[in-house]
Amino acid sequence: MALKLKLQRKGAPHRAFYRLVAQDESRASSGKVVAILGQYSQFTSPRLTGLKQEEIMTWFKKGAKPTNTVKKILLQAGIKL
Repeated sequence: MALKLKLQRKGAPHRAFYRLVAQDESRASSGKVVAILGQYSQFTSPRLTGLKQEEIMTWFKKGAKPTNTVKKILLQAGIKL
């Protein structure tokens, strides 16, 4: 089972927010997740909230790969990959 760090869309139309999740790469984005690692919303300040940095680093050490968008968001948050 290969894991990916993905964004999972939630919220109402035109007011979306995203959860940063660890999930099996073969599942759809709306499917079952292994862990919720934070939340991202373009409508709030700060945009990234509830970030679990230690847990994110643990998943990286276990071999999880981030999507391109998640990689950009984490680099902006100051997390080295």
